[in-house]
Amino acid sequence: MIETNPILSVFDAILVEVDEVAGRAYFVSNNLDFQMGLSAPMYWDLGTIGVLRFNDEGSCILFSAYPDQRLRRAPARDDVKHRRWGWMIDDHTFSVRAGIIPGLAGSVVRDECQPLEVLIPPEFVDLCEAHDLEPLAVLRGFIADLCQITDSRRCPREDRYCSSGSDERFLAREYIRCAHRWFQVSQDLSEPDSMASEHPHYG
Repeated sequence: MIETNPILSVFDAILVEVDEVAGRAYFVSNNLDFQMGLSAPMYWDLGTIGVLRFNDEGSCILFSAYPDQRLRRAPARDDVKHRRWGWMIDDHTFSVRAGIIPGLAGSVVRDECQPLEVLIPPEFVDLCEAHDLEPLAVLRGFIADLCQITDSRRCPREDRYCSSGSDERFLAREYIRCAHRWFQVSQDLSEPDSMASEHPHYG
């Protein structure tokens, strides 16, 4: 099994009992019993299958139901070298990036990101630090908002890009609209041929 962080994952866990009075939910996976404290009412139906997340102290902290209840882990299909998890739906096996839970019918948006080296000025770094943000996270967030990228449980993305919200998407689009107009004007003013054609006495 490949893990991407210290949190232990127990896959194919079945919700078998919910004790609302005690505030606990009980699960079974591979003939092992697990339980999790509830801070709010459990809204999953009994028999729901998903993944349990444990912290590094061994306490269960989260249950995430599989978007497709036919989904099962297939550790034999793990690709350790390329950090991919093996999965199975019925008799069909496939793999996705480690840490990603496939969506409906095993759907996932493959990572097709292209590398781009960008030099960032110290002013940008200082601005991010002033707001307790990572520069990379800010750039990724803006790209996702600008391109209106959403990462849903029904069809998750291997690249992890996801918009921050509708307001952020609107403002990012407004920025690119204004920036495009400014870049076009800047390009026109810096083009010698256009200046010479409009003002023949130049040149």
